[in-house]
Amino acid sequence: MKNQKAKVDFKLNIDSSFQWLLAIGYWLITISYCLVPNTSQAQVYVRTSTETEHIELKWFSEQLTYPDGVFIYESFDKGKSFKKVYDTPYPRYTNFPSVIGDTSMKFEVATIVADSAYGTLQGIPKLAVIMKMITNNEFAKFTGSYIVNDEIEKGTSVQYKITYIKDDKEIEVGVSPLITAGTPLVEKPVSGIDIKQRKKEIQIKWLPEDKRFYAVNIYRSVLPDSKGEQINDLPILVNEVMNKDGKYVSPDYYYADTIQEGKTYYYSLVGLNFFNKEVTPSKPFKISTKDETAPDAPYWKEHRVTNRIVELNWDYLTKYSGTLDVYKSEKRGSIFNKLNQSDLNNQKTLKDKAVEEGKNYYYYLKASDKSGNASFSDTISVSVEDKTPPAIPTGLKVKADTGRMVLSWNANSEPDIDGYWIYRNAFEDGAIHRQLISPEVIKENNYIDILPKNARNKFTYEIIAMDKVGNRSKFSSSAGDVLPDVTPPATPFIKESIVHSNSVLIEWLPVFDADLKQFDVFRSIKGANSWTKLATLEKIVTKYNDKSIQKGVEYEYKVQSMDLIGNKSPYSNIYEVQIPNIILANAVSNVMVAYDTAQKIAKISWIGTEEVITGYVVYRMKEGGKMFPVSTLTSSNSYADSTIRSKNSYYYQVRTISKTGEVAKSEKVKLIIN
Repeated sequence: MKNQKAKVDFKLNIDSSFQWLLAIGYWLITISYCLVPNTSQAQVYVRTSTETEHIELKWFSEQLTYPDGVFIYESFDKGKSFKKVYDTPYPRYTNFPSVIGDTSMKFEVATIVADSAYGTLQGIPKLAVIMKMITNNEFAKFTGSYIVNDEIEKGTSVQYKITYIKDDKEIEVGVSPLITAGTPLVEKPVSGIDIKQRKKEIQIKWLPEDKRFYAVNIYRSVLPDSKGEQINDLPILVNEVMNKDGKYVSPDYYYADTIQEGKTYYYSLVGLNFFNKEVTPSKPFKISTKDETAPDAPYWKEHRVTNRIVELNWDYLTKYSGTLDVYKSEKRGSIFNKLNQSDLNNQKTLKDKAVEEGKNYYYYLKASDKSGNASFSDTISVSVEDKTPPAIPTGLKVKADTGRMVLSWNANSEPDIDGYWIYRNAFEDGAIHRQLISPEVIKENNYIDILPKNARNKFTYEIIAMDKVGNRSKFSSSAGDVLPDVTPPATPFIKESIVHSNSVLIEWLPVFDADLKQFDVFRSIKGANSWTKLATLEKIVTKYNDKSIQKGVEYEYKVQSMDLIGNKSPYSNIYEVQIPNIILANAVSNVMVAYDTAQKIAKISWIGTEEVITGYVVYRMKEGGKMFPVSTLTSSNSYADSTIRSKNSYYYQVRTISKTGEVAKSEKVKLIIN
């Protein structure tokens, strides 16, 4: 920020627009541009909310507000291609009633509403709007610069692009960093930190990276590994000052702190990002007000882990008379305990045997002189690799259910267990072939394997346990089961009926299911609402002769198949049969068919009925076809069919027609012509 007054620090109350406006009103009268954020260089910011694990987006540009809305794009291939999240522009004023009712936003809301030209705000009104967009997400949503995406599955990596509409054109605001839903972005700490001591005053300066953070909080502690307390009342924004040559330059320092003599302090700087959240703290900077100079801090040369023993090695810049101690902790920021029993000032190595696999340990060196002045090395982290696999899972049980196998087993007791991998076994050429079927590590001690309902072979399973560093157990004992048969047999189809003098012969197509058990035949009088089961027949039978008929009645028949398990097919087609009042006593009998190879004709003969008849008609059909007449009405007991072709199969049937119009059908006789 540019300022005509040489002021070295500027503190902003982010909770009260009115209070901070009064504090800096005199200071920004001639402001020409604002570094918080630098809206002349558009930016898109993204974070995973630690409260909800949803992804939050916020964006800034010179446009500032977007009356025609913005388009939000997302990419799941690291920015190679982007697709719109919403088909229509994301609007501003989406929460107008709630924002306008918030007294802390009245100035900013009124400023936006009154800005009819949009994007022309300058000076204090512009800064007020920008700061409220940073510190209040509801207001940012109101301006059309903030959104929460709660539709991204945890663990999915995504990148966003924002464009706004102006003069019917899309203008790019920017592209966000790649972020993984549920995993916070690791934001680098404040850099370029310079801390100087002048008697009782500590002067602090840092690099104001206005694209990464808009303000800084300063923490002070008396412990080297403790963040301590925040010493600035309000977040600190850096502004440029005019020097004697009339140029705007950074001041000599940005913040001054007064400390007491005889104490050692540690300062950490933490940036505030554009979601008003603190970024990663800087490393602590040590300041001592003693008159004596503390000894040079020892420094680590190397460390290594061999056979569960941590070997630490260090060195010194200069020799000194005093003591040196090694401190150890199992958690950064917690209390460190002295590791060595005796003074180490003449040593440069130490072995720590009190460690466990799979744990991290933190160490630092403390050098003290005779006056009590002390210096500390950096804190190093040492990981003792876990090489011990989990125990083999036990108690695996597999229970078959409809279309699935339900697996359960005893949970492992190791505290670092991460989960389990599930394997399904197939048997081929006398060998076991394991197939990993769990798409990711299973956290619970149960699993459901979905399978085709008609699968009939036995399935066996094995599981392995895995800890959080990737060590895997051996395979568990296998267990398995067979899925229940829930597939019904094929549906029968009634193809024909033959009415005799005192019965009806019903015939249906065969069913070829391997586990077929039987057929059930049902009959109903047409128009009635009930069916009667007539018979249960073996699977090889495809005919039923109904001898309980009455003349002049119209019947309906249907057939159902059933397998060995008891699964029943849907009912067949309903076949209607009209029983005439007068039925021929007998159809023809002894129908015979022979093929005359010389004349290439089929000779059909039969024994006629003794009843008074009009005559006979010969019917024929091909394999899989329909019956049709091939002769005219004849009183002869034979017929020669010359309309046939070689290398075919035919069926013949002779139908008897009485003088009163009744028809009786003979059995079908098959003829195969090679």
